[in-house]
Amino acid sequence: MIPDTGISKIVGLLQIVDSNGGRMDLDEISKAYLVELGSLLLAVQGAQSLGLASVDGSKVRITPLGKSLLRSDMAKRKRIIKKQLGDLHVFKVVLSHPAASSGERVHKRHITSILAKYYSKKDAEKQFRKLVEWGRYAQLVVYDADTEEVKIVI
Repeated sequence: MIPDTGISKIVGLLQIVDSNGGRMDLDEISKAYLVELGSLLLAVQGAQSLGLASVDGSKVRITPLGKSLLRSDMAKRKRIIKKQLGDLHVFKVVLSHPAASSGERVHKRHITSILAKYYSKKDAEKQFRKLVEWGRYAQLVVYDADTEEVKIVI
């Protein structure tokens, strides 16, 4: 599942850890930067799912890809995130839909019904929102809120 956090929070976490030598304890991050532990854990999960950080016990470590992301301009950051999103289960499931994989517009209810095969109805809705949010950041998803249609841009 895509954790309920934003890409900006993930990048912020990476910046904090990078500025402290590339490896940092979760409690230390939480206390030093006044970040709620629950929110921090979601950002860590997001960073892990994108291959930008790893966790060993309570230590967060930036991966080489995470370092590359931090040293990149915005366009390259988006390309890195776009590539990593393709490896996430939610995006793989949606891309398995023939219309989505061919770049056609697909209605939200079709995507949530596909996701509901793997997640509860409530979680399918949450995953849809995160798919749109993260996908927009990476310029992988175009979403029209008026028509509730999604287009995957490969």
